[in-house]
Amino acid sequence: MPAVTVLDSTMHYEETGTGTPFVFLHGNPTSSHIWRHVLPAMGPGVRGLAPDLIGMGQSGKPDIGYSFADHARYLDAFIDALGLDKVVLVGHDWGGALAFDWAARHPGRVLGTAFFETIVRPMSWAELSEAARTRFEAFRSPAGESLVLDKNMFIETFPKAILSGLRDDDHNVYRAPYPTRESRRPMLAWARSMPLDGEPADVVARIGDYDRWLAATPGVPKLLLTFDSSPTLLIDEPVAAWCAANIAGLQSVHLGPAGHHAAEDKPHEIAAAILDWAGRHHLTAAVTLSPQILGQAENAHAAVLARELAGTGVTKNQWIALNLIAAAGTPATADEVRGRIVGAVKIDSGQAGAVIGDLRSAGLLAGEDKVQVTEAGLAFLGRVRGATGAIVNRAYRDIPDEDLEAAGRVLSVITARLNSELAVAAQAGEPGN
Repeated sequence: MPAVTVLDSTMHYEETGTGTPFVFLHGNPTSSHIWRHVLPAMGPGVRGLAPDLIGMGQSGKPDIGYSFADHARYLDAFIDALGLDKVVLVGHDWGGALAFDWAARHPGRVLGTAFFETIVRPMSWAELSEAARTRFEAFRSPAGESLVLDKNMFIETFPKAILSGLRDDDHNVYRAPYPTRESRRPMLAWARSMPLDGEPADVVARIGDYDRWLAATPGVPKLLLTFDSSPTLLIDEPVAAWCAANIAGLQSVHLGPAGHHAAEDKPHEIAAAILDWAGRHHLTAAVTLSPQILGQAENAHAAVLARELAGTGVTKNQWIALNLIAAAGTPATADEVRGRIVGAVKIDSGQAGAVIGDLRSAGLLAGEDKVQVTEAGLAFLGRVRGATGAIVNRAYRDIPDEDLEAAGRVLSVITARLNSELAVAAQAGEPGN
């Protein structure tokens, strides 16, 4: 859990991968913990960095007012301390506002920005629901101190803005930085910073500055992720329409049901959408095919199949065998089928026989002398192929044919060479490790 000295304090951050720096900025009342499932899913070519904003998470708590300007000042120092340049910014809630603000003040150092559930423009009291208006009026009154500092309202009600719920241990991670009344002041300061009818004036001015940057930079790719089905959402259809009309270079992707803290509900979908967008705009570092990349791809494909086979009682080896027998088109002897399974799955004849027996017991194969797939087996194949095919097709969509052809040629050569090496070793009687 690295930390870096910034100004008169320290900022904790999480880090994964190597490549183009992607800086993930959280909002109120969270921390870098909200990105815990997003960062590992970002894949090769990305150096993911998720700081805890000053006064939040595991970062230091200096004696400051925790204004927007304070947060921006410490974020500047954090990025400079790590020597980051040519960055992609990803922001949620106030983290998105800080990302826009940093980009507008450092236009030559930002490659792109992705955002969701953030403050894209000044708002008015009239736009708020009655419940939201009552809440923010309370935050700006003396009652705000009781709600946030005494009752720890933001942390204790945090799960209400997550559709899928929150585990107790994760809730405790968010609760841990705020054990005392004074430690909760950053959350109250954020609540009182919401730009409503021109106040606070300094925050509204900063938003005006970054709105002008958002509108005037079509060459800087921007990604808006939207969601539905929760009353806690900040970016609804009218706000998304405003973004489409006022933000240059914008791509919008809708990811379905989620609450305001959408990284808790849909972390993998968020990572996939960001990676797809970044790939289209060549924002990630170049990645050379390697055993590590091949292994990650194989594991991802295997996980898709494993998800569909879960609960069916059919193993991966049985699935491969069922496909081999079905592909033959006509019944084959048990010896022929065993031979095919041994060659495809790299198991011995006895194990292959057990696979056949298990598939017979499940009603997916029939026949003793001649083995064939049953109607139930064919139906099972169709269901699983349809489900996995839909997922894989979505993953492969929009990849140019020439790229797929080149990848296919390279992988075919690598596979043939590895099989040749294994065959030579087997002939020489070399033991495996």
